[in-house]
Amino acid sequence: MVPKKESDVAKIVPSRQAVYFFREKSFIEKNPEVRPHYHIALPVSDNNYVILACIQTKYWVIEKHHKLAGIEDAIVYIRKEELANGELGFLTESISAIDCAQVKMMTYNKLKSEVVDGFKIYKTNIPQAMYSEIIAKTKKIKTIKKRIKKVLDDAI
Repeated sequence: MVPKKESDVAKIVPSRQAVYFFREKSFIEKNPEVRPHYHIALPVSDNNYVILACIQTKYWVIEKHHKLAGIEDAIVYIRKEELANGELGFLTESISAIDCAQVKMMTYNKLKSEVVDGFKIYKTNIPQAMYSEIIAKTKKIKTIKKRIKKVLDDAI
């Protein structure tokens, strides 16, 4: 099953089964050559907000940073061979990672303003177990804002 893809940034709407692909203004300000990233939209009860968890293919970089920070358990690994029915079939690497220490919460309007180019929405079946693991690991991180943790509590 190939995930459905939409390309119009105006179509960003709350969705529990979406992965967004885009270049983010705040990333480009630090590195103009940064490539677009995939972001899992975590389920939240308030349809005005989205919590994004970035998927990264260079998981060893995240591991290195987390080891230095003492938060080794803040990574959710995505192994393509463990996914069924083409879930997240757009990922090209055999292993990717979600950095649970770097989730972001914003309004959908703010998200629309952060998108620079290359925006796509992939509607896909993200396993509930993956959502649950991301949420659980994110809530353990001391630097994650209490408001984000509260919203995640309400999402479970």
